[in-house]
Amino acid sequence: MLEPATPHVKSLTLVTLREELHTTFASDVGEERLQRVLSTLRPATRATLDVAEPGAWVREEMMFDAMNTIFEVGYEGDEARFSAFLRTVAAAGISRFLKIFLSLTSPGFALRRIPAVWSHLRRDAGCVKASRCPRGVRLQYTGFPFFGAPAYRLLSVANCQALVEAGSGSIPNASVVDWTDDSLQLEFDLAA
Repeated sequence: MLEPATPHVKSLTLVTLREELHTTFASDVGEERLQRVLSTLRPATRATLDVAEPGAWVREEMMFDAMNTIFEVGYEGDEARFSAFLRTVAAAGISRFLKIFLSLTSPGFALRRIPAVWSHLRRDAGCVKASRCPRGVRLQYTGFPFFGAPAYRLLSVANCQALVEAGSGSIPNASVVDWTDDSLQLEFDLAA
């Protein structure tokens, strides 16, 4: 019997995270807390973070370790500050071309493109479906075994908000409708 494939994420995400840790994060919470975060990471995560290159793939567990550590150690569980940092990281990863494209679209259109963005940045990582709902867009993630951690639910919301903000300049209200260890339903209110 074959084992299920292990989820991977483009290491470009770790390259961007590394840059933002040493700039935005260090400015926000201080160099001492940055060093505490870096020393708390698993050795394999720290090594990968230090040498990540944009075109490679890394095991999702490394991003998971980084997100949990930054949330718990770096921001001491402060969801608002952690989410703001994540939006900054996501915004830094959005290319100039994509920002121009997004500025020509509506927030709803941008959110309905999340499945394509997801499949570009992740592999063997379940799936995402986007659908319209009465006040905006609902995203349903399935088959991705990391949503039991609050840091990953916040990461998912922040990434989507950053994509909309890149095009419209506004951050849509979001709510976690439901989640399990391997699924997540988000709803974005675009009527507010």
